Amino acid sequence: MALFALLCGHNRAISRKLRLGEILTKLQSFKNALDQLVAAFTHYKIGSAELDPGEAEITLLIPRDAVHGKLEEFTEELEE
Repeated sequence: MALFALLCGHNRAISRKLRLGEILTKLQSFKNALDQLVAAFTHYKIGSAELDPGEAEITLLIPRDAVHGKLEEFTEELEE
């Protein structure tokens, strides 16, 4: 019985190591993807802007049909 308990405990430890190994593999893959993204940003000279606290920056992609080719009027409406 003691041997069984020892083996069960050993199996749990192995199982934990396998799960940790899987997590580590996924984290390494994620880090590699981020490294490639940073390299691409650098290559294409895509920078970043520092925003002050409370500041935000958004980008809108608006199809011409949605504003019927009258972007200037739409811009004025957004400013209101």
